[in-house]
Amino acid sequence: MRRWSELAERVAATTRTSEKTALLADYFRDLRPDELPIAAVFLTGRPFPEADQRAAGLGWAAIGTTVTDLAGKPRSALAEAYDRSSDLGMAVADVLSEAGHAPDPAVSPSLTEVAAAYAAIETASGPAAKSAIMRDLLARSDPLTASTSSRSSAASSGSGCGRASSRRRSRRRSTAH
Repeated sequence: MRRWSELAERVAATTRTSEKTALLADYFRDLRPDELPIAAVFLTGRPFPEADQRAAGLGWAAIGTTVTDLAGKPRSALAEAYDRSSDLGMAVADVLSEAGHAPDPAVSPSLTEVAAAYAAIETASGPAAKSAIMRDLLARSDPLTASTSSRSSAASSGSGCGRASSRRRSRRRSTAH
């Protein structure tokens, strides 16, 4: 999954279609057949194919609690990091990096393990059970991998979107009076 996360960052960083195509071709060439559809779906920013009606069901509160507990930081740390970037994945990476979160690369989850975790989160009953699965996934993930995993789980739930802009509107209204 770390390789996928690095690929996603590199693809996002270039505007050149030919470079994106070369990056993707190099990456897909080395995948096993069972990993190809998973990687392709993850590149859409979702944990499940668009035609699949499943959703991870992890909201902002569950992701925030999971990340800040793992990092040993107050809940406000993720909100502050999100306000700086307006990107949940980047905020997760920032909080974990600042906490020195650096698991052994040997335990880093694979693409298939991440896909299985999303499926388990979707079928888990209740926020505590869903968060426990996400916590295990993030505990084994370096900050970059955790950022991409968080983005995907939030995308399927609609979490994180608009939080910073909503806060800024609230601040503007309160300072305008």
